[in-house]
Amino acid sequence: MRHSLIAASLMILVCGAAAQAAGVYKWVDAQGRIHYGDQPQNSTARPLNIPPPPPVDEGLRQQREAMSKPPKAKPEAQKKQDDTITSAKEAREQITQNCTRMKERLSKYEAAAMLTDAGNDGERRLLNEDERKKLIEDTRGEVDKWCTQ
Repeated sequence: MRHSLIAASLMILVCGAAAQAAGVYKWVDAQGRIHYGDQPQNSTARPLNIPPPPPVDEGLRQQREAMSKPPKAKPEAQKKQDDTITSAKEAREQITQNCTRMKERLSKYEAAAMLTDAGNDGERRLLNEDERKKLIEDTRGEVDKWCTQ
């Protein structure tokens, strides 16, 4: 695409310069149609004064060229850094979720009058007061672990 754009620009400049050097004529034929050409075809032909094209803005040309190129691939070091940042964000998000979950669990345990637990056989059993206190204490430890990072 870039090569086509450059080739087209060069063609316009070359043709424009050739037309300027050779001259462009305008005339009307017998049927009243207007014609243009580099050589007069009849006595009504008049030379046209065509101004030269404006100078090429080098900065604009470079900008257009840069926009037409595909983006450069990130260097391997940048990819690794991006992966590290993504991993760190995911880890922080997981920590925040764990903190929230442990706070909710602690709140439920502290508000509950009775707590149950599934035994090895899958049967639910009521926790005694010491087991309840131990469960709440362990959950507070989890809150401290996840919420102070």
